[in-house]
Amino acid sequence: MFERSTSRRLSVTGMLLGCLLTGIVALASDEPPVGKTPGSEDSQTLRRWAIISGDPKSAALADLLTVELSHWKQVALVERQQITKVLNELELNASGLVAPDQAVRFGQLSRADALLLLAARDEPRSPSVRVQLVEASTSVRLLDLLIPSANFQRELEAILSELRRAESKLAIPEDRRRFIGVLAIHSGEPGGGLKAQCRTLQALVEIRLQQHPQFVVLEREQLQRLTAESNLTGAELKIRSAAWLVEAGVRRRNGGQGFAIT
Repeated sequence: MFERSTSRRLSVTGMLLGCLLTGIVALASDEPPVGKTPGSEDSQTLRRWAIISGDPKSAALADLLTVELSHWKQVALVERQQITKVLNELELNASGLVAPDQAVRFGQLSRADALLLLAARDEPRSPSVRVQLVEASTSVRLLDLLIPSANFQRELEAILSELRRAESKLAIPEDRRRFIGVLAIHSGEPGGGLKAQCRTLQALVEIRLQQHPQFVVLEREQLQRLTAESNLTGAELKIRSAAWLVEAGVRRRNGGQGFAIT
């Protein structure tokens, strides 16, 4: 009984996902000029990354990533001495760089294009390290992962694969990026009968959109700041004016035959 119910739920969610993604991509994407691919004109530019570990526990992952990223032709690493100097000048620790204005300021002083932030999460049952890649000029998070603390070496290839995907978006010129925020996908059924499917659908939509080469998906914290805050940076104001915000409702059609997205 449980397996049949779960299978039906996943089947319904997959069907809705396809319909919703088709609509979003058609509205938000555009065709690149003939002979060019998004970001191709800037793909060979060398970009400076600052790898910043916020605690001793994440330092081991920082060391592994430093070795690997030093071999990437399109990435130059900011020296640790320079990182420490700028953090001291700003009177910050690594956790403070999550704040948009501080990330921008750090990037200006260190001449870093991207910040790779690592921070341990001491949860008793599942200790992990949070890995974030933040574009310094816009403070947009291009990557946000949780990696089990005991499996750095085993997870390294997966981390590098995700970093390559995120790095490719740094190469996309600003006028070709499509910032998208999924505000909510909610149930249109009386009593919220499709809440579980909607939660799953929203997570899947965000993941699939982030995989699109031109799309930068804004996280919920960023969306809340862009829609509620008044003290935004110049880059954030530009993002807010250009962002596509998605809000949808899902309900069963009359008679229970199929679903409608509104």
